[in-house]
Amino acid sequence: MKITKYVYIILGVLFAFKLNAQENTGFTMPSKSDIYRKLDRSKFLVNQGFIDQNNQVRQLSILTRYIEGLNGSQATYPADSILGQRFTVINSAIGKIFQAAFTNDGLFTNVNTVYEVKDSIRINPAGLSGPSLLDWRRKYSVCYERIVPFNQVGSLYPAIKNDLPYYFPEYIGEVQKRKMKCIALIRTGGEGFMAKKELTPFRQVNNANENGIFRGVTIKSFITPFQVLHLQHYWLPIVDETAYMGMIDIELAAPLNDIESLNKSLEKYGLKFVIKEALVDVLVISDTVKH
Repeated sequence: MKITKYVYIILGVLFAFKLNAQENTGFTMPSKSDIYRKLDRSKFLVNQGFIDQNNQVRQLSILTRYIEGLNGSQATYPADSILGQRFTVINSAIGKIFQAAFTNDGLFTNVNTVYEVKDSIRINPAGLSGPSLLDWRRKYSVCYERIVPFNQVGSLYPAIKNDLPYYFPEYIGEVQKRKMKCIALIRTGGEGFMAKKELTPFRQVNNANENGIFRGVTIKSFITPFQVLHLQHYWLPIVDETAYMGMIDIELAAPLNDIESLNKSLEKYGLKFVIKEALVDVLVISDTVKH
């Protein structure tokens, strides 16, 4: 297919990009000066021309290299009766795919992921930002998409885990218990946090870090936004030491990004965040062949 220089190809409403003139039988990577792209997150990557149809495809998953013009991102999309469910990584680290693969084993971010590999920069751009991060993405980042049909929605993360040895045979991941500094949610007495009746799950945070309402959710659902957002600047994993398995009903009238303020609001519920050493579930990524 011959593509005339600076012809715009439109796919749907949200997607457009420029391509340089050349003979092309698949996906064409534009030069950096010719980029104008928008991602339609309602469509699969392969259906938007982002991925060469000739790239290696195993079942319902795709792995490809860095795509110029797109920001780094990752997302798990809600299940759809037609499209199924999918997890998509764009211009991101291989380590992020490992973290997603072990979702059913816990919430893993960089604070509770250990890279025991000879060359960790290939799978985790720790400490990089700005131009250095962009250079890293162009050299090492990947795009990955895993799709499961609607009747197999519960198998999304196991399917990602099954992809790991095929796409990344040089690495292996496993969850281990390791003692490390963390933020633990503990009980100080009373049952004020327990939901008094069956509630429809509801979670709302007003503004970025001002206050929040948590009704009919589990302790795991309660602490998740603190680990990935509100308390991430503490750079510590958050663990649940309440041993409570039911639903909770909590309203926080306090800044959500400060432990001291949170604890004042949590006091009436008999809960408290404490910084301590404890056994923590850690995702360990190591080389398949030990050096």
